[in-house]
Amino acid sequence: PKQRRESHTNNNNNTDNTAIIAEDLTRIAENTLDSGSR
Repeated sequence: PKQRRESHTNNNNNTDNTAIIAEDLTRIAENTLDSGSR
């Protein structure tokens, strides 16, 4: 997995965390679809 979780000290903390969560959910969804198609 890519390392994305650096400690955030800027004012975009919530935005950055939301983007990280969105990427994680996207990856989980893709993995789920891959598992279902086998």
